[in-house]
Amino acid sequence: MGNAAHTFPPVKALPCPFCGNDIVAVKSESTDFLTEYCASVHCAECDTQGPWTYRYSTEEGAMRQAVAKWNARAAIEVQHG
Repeated sequence: MGNAAHTFPPVKALPCPFCGNDIVAVKSESTDFLTEYCASVHCAECDTQGPWTYRYSTEEGAMRQAVAKWNARAAIEVQHG
C-alpha cells in the first residue's frame, strides 16, 4: 500500500483531545491500484490516532471523513500544568 502524509487536510481538524496540540496530520493510504483510499488523523505531540476511514474512491473523501470523525469525538477539557 502507498503512504502519504498531509500536514494541511482539506478541512480543519480540531486540536488533540488528550494533549491539546494543534499540530495534527491526516495520513492516507491507497491500494496498489489507487482504486480505494483510507485515512486517519494523528497527533504530532502524543501520537494519538483517530479512527480510520476505509474504502473511499477518492483520497480527499477519505481524508475529509477522517477529519470529521476526529472532530466528532467527545470534548475533553485539556489542563495545561
